[in-house]
Amino acid sequence: MTLTTTGAAVLKATDGSTILQSGASNVALSAKTLTINEAGTASKAISLKDTSQLSITATDDATIYGAVVGTAGTAISANTKTLTLDDASGFLGTFNQTAGTTSITGAIFGGKVNVQGGSIETDDVVLTDTTTIGQSDAQSGNASFKAKSVTLGKATTDDAQAKDGTFKTEQNGVATIDTLTFATKDSSLNNAGTLVVNTVDSGDLKTVSVSNTGTIETSIANLIKSSTDEEGDVTYTATAFGSAASTGGVLIDTNTTDTYSLDAYKDISSKLGNKFNFTNANIVSVDAEGKQSKLNLEEIGSSTATGPTNFGRSDVIASYNSGNPDFNGNQFLARPLTIGSLEVA
Repeated sequence: MTLTTTGAAVLKATDGSTILQSGASNVALSAKTLTINEAGTASKAISLKDTSQLSITATDDATIYGAVVGTAGTAISANTKTLTLDDASGFLGTFNQTAGTTSITGAIFGGKVNVQGGSIETDDVVLTDTTTIGQSDAQSGNASFKAKSVTLGKATTDDAQAKDGTFKTEQNGVATIDTLTFATKDSSLNNAGTLVVNTVDSGDLKTVSVSNTGTIETSIANLIKSSTDEEGDVTYTATAFGSAASTGGVLIDTNTTDTYSLDAYKDISSKLGNKFNFTNANIVSVDAEGKQSKLNLEEIGSSTATGPTNFGRSDVIASYNSGNPDFNGNQFLARPLTIGSLEVA
């Protein structure tokens, strides 16, 4: 079945029945604006089964009120400016998006989700299948995902009944998640793009499954835990998430503005496979008596320096006998340099 119009299309039922039902056939809806069902309805908007495929195209907005359901093997493809859904948790097929923004006010799709272009914006979601943001071709344009919370998997008292979830970001994928929760031990996070996450909760899980070949921006609190003994010595250890995420890629803390000694920073980074960088923390040198002093430029930025050299900011010492200041050779600084104050003798 095909419905095509250059104007507005409104599909609704007056008897509370499902608006669109299809099994083993393809349905294509194309309009400038598309509305299915009415706000506040208790009826299903779309019900697909067998191998039915639904294509939704709207040059402007498409809005679907009521539940969208579908069995495994069905598929929905969307290419709209904005697609707004009430509840898609009962859709167990595959949702494919190539452009536009999909806004989900209720539960997200219960099946597979592939966002090859455009973005998905939602609130609190539980993933029990595979959600993929972006494509492996980094040149294919950006795809993004934004959620208040994402729970990977669904735990039950009977492990045999638990459901695992997988969240993937490909090279051109960007995901922004306020709270990420690992609910089951076999749920997984695979990041090849950019993942920005404020809080990570792994509960009582000793290990979590994370593959990181891209960039993860998160708080150090999600990556490292510390303990202080009676002498005041601090020991740093990686969290379950930090240990798993540091096997590859890059880990960045963009929020912390605290001060760390260079030795502490080296210790933290080593616990994270030397994959970790601050962007706003202050790194200082501390002598044997515990007094803070400025770092030598060669120690933090030279080509022969040992340990991590890419952190947020620091006081440095650089001296020159003659000529112009030059950051070459042993004083090569492999990152932008901002001079807060300069003393000329």
